[in-house]
This record gives sequence, structure tokens and C-alpha cells, in this order.
Amino acid sequence: MSQQISQATSEQLTAGEDSAKRIINISATAENTASVSHSSHATSAQIQMLTKNLQKEVQEFSI
Repeated sequence: MSQQISQATSEQLTAGEDSAKRIINISATAENTASVSHSSHATSAQIQMLTKNLQKEVQEFSI
């Protein structure tokens, strides 16, 4: 009986450690996703500014 309790405790510990590792991986993935999202937003803003500047220059040639 005590051997079964010991084995069950060991299995629960292993499962808990696995869960903790997965939660850490999920957290790291979420942080990376947020970072990429911010970078993408900044790049999008730069593209928007460049597009506006290009439109102004094209209009100068069109007139």
C-alpha cells in the first residue's frame, strides 16, 4: 500500500513539473507574440508614413 502511495505521489510530482514547464513555455510564447506584434505595428506605421510621402511626391509629378 505504501509503495502505491509513493508511486502515485511520484507520478503526481512528475505531472506537476510537466505542467509547470508547459505553462512557462506558454508564457514565453505569449511574450514573444506580444513583442512581434509591437514590432509589426511599428513597421506598419513606418510603411504608412512612407506611403503618404510617396503619394505626395507622385502628386507633384502629376500636376
